[in-house]
Amino acid sequence: MCRSRRGRRDGHTAEQLISGSWSPTRPPAFDCFDEGRKANPGAGPVGFDQVVGYKVPLSLGGADDVANLELTDRQVYVELCAQIALQLRES
Repeated sequence: MCRSRRGRRDGHTAEQLISGSWSPTRPPAFDCFDEGRKANPGAGPVGFDQVVGYKVPLSLGGADDVANLELTDRQVYVELCAQIALQLRES
């Protein structure tokens, strides 16, 4: 799991994030990214036009887990996320 509802998987608390006591040179999401890279060593480098995104978005019940991440086209992923957000907002 990349993060939990009780606190950040990387150990950073909300207080640390607000106070600035965590390193801005290594954002908390990097730990999750590193975990995903270790789980998929053959994935290769992430290109400029790619993102590591959720296969099933969290808003649609997807798991916040490395197994639910995939390397995909950046433009397609952002457009799909926007369409899903609009549909959820309208419902």
